[in-house]
Amino acid sequence: MTDHDSALRVLQRFDQGLEDENVETELCVVGGAVIALAFNHMPATRRPGALFASAEAALRARRSAAERSGVALDRLEDAARKLVHDSSPRPGSFEGERLRVFAAPPDYVLAMKCSALLFAPEGSVEDDVRYLLRFLGLRDPTAALDVVSAYLNVRQRPDDLEIRFAAILG
Repeated sequence: MTDHDSALRVLQRFDQGLEDENVETELCVVGGAVIALAFNHMPATRRPGALFASAEAALRARRSAAERSGVALDRLEDAARKLVHDSSPRPGSFEGERLRVFAAPPDYVLAMKCSALLFAPEGSVEDDVRYLLRFLGLRDPTAALDVVSAYLNVRQRPDDLEIRFAAILG
């Protein structure tokens, strides 16, 4: 059995453990880091309803799912990194019923950084936003807002995001 197969088994077990938690989880691999996002599950739709309002509630749900599945959270993150960075013919992503693992495209990272501006309005997060706008070749605040809006609704980002983009791009 390969490391790739072992990583898939860990992810499949964790996916099964999430079922009783009424949670969907995304593990987004950015470089070597794993960003875990937990969403309230909406049974009537395949799309998650909303990011958890409480990071503590999201972590409790992940811990409970890890316990149910017999997978330690650090093993879960290791498996996600392995799957995304695997050099075999099958690297890439995982999509279970409630767990998704993927490498983050730059526009997704921009949206997540903009969401983080709600909690850390100054400093390195804004520097990351500036870098990502440049990397993506975005020069117009409205176009930048359109990119972010593909991932985040108005409650998940700062109200003044277009104004912030204008200041950064100005």
